Amino acid sequence: MPKCATCDQEHSLETIEPAFRRPDDYVKLSPEEQEGRAKASDDLCRIDDPHGGMPRYFVRSTMSFRVADREKPFRWGVWAEISEADFRDVLDLWSDPDQSAHVPIDATLANQIPNYELTLGMPCKL
Repeated sequence: MPKCATCDQEHSLETIEPAFRRPDDYVKLSPEEQEGRAKASDDLCRIDDPHGGMPRYFVRSTMSFRVADREKPFRWGVWAEISEADFRDVLDLWSDPDQSAHVPIDATLANQIPNYELTLGMPCKL
C-alpha cells in the first residue's frame, strides 16, 4: 500500500483521492514570484500579471470518474481557471447551501494530470 505524503500512513487505494495543491502555473512561479504576484489558499488562487495585465483566477474542485468494479467514483482534486466575474460569483456563493442550483461556470483545467493526455487547458464546467 502507498504511504500518504501528508500523514505518512498507509491507506487503501479505495480511499485515496489524489489532489493538486495549486494550479500548475502557480507552481511554476519562483518563491519570490509566489510571494509577490500571487495569493493562494487551499481552494482559491489569484496570479497577477507581471506586466500589469489582467490577473488570473483559479478555484479548486474535484473531478469524478466512474471506475469499473469500484463502488464510489474516483476523484481528482484539480484546479480550474475562471474569469474574474465568475471568481466573484464563486466567492458570493461559497457558503450558499443551494450553490449547486446555480448555472455551471465555464472553466479551463489548470493541472496536467499524470498519465492522461493533455488535460492542462481542457475546457470544463464547475
